[in-house]
Amino acid sequence: LVARAPPSLNTSENSSSQHMAHSELCLASFNAVCQTCEGRDRLLRLFQFGGRAVMGLTAAASGATGRKVHTNARNFMVALASARRTFRWGREIPIILSIPHALQLRNRVDQALELS
Repeated sequence: LVARAPPSLNTSENSSSQHMAHSELCLASFNAVCQTCEGRDRLLRLFQFGGRAVMGLTAAASGATGRKVHTNARNFMVALASARRTFRWGREIPIILSIPHALQLRNRVDQALELS
């Protein structure tokens, strides 16, 4: 029999294993989010708004370095906006696939509500 410390005690071994399990969980969650188009879109949105923030903070820059950072942030933001469009293409497919079913409904009000 091996004596183990209760989970409520904060020993260095227990804390280390909890930290490792938590970091693995976070990495697994991050990986799961990045595997979906919606997750990649949201991650790119985060970076896009970061670029927008840098662009806003450097908008009034008068030096050459500040103007270059502003231009690079703008180009970065525009590139991410274009990339995000590709992740949104597939969002409409389930809606399009539901149209034939909606048109088979007998009640016109139900059809209108289903299509809206």
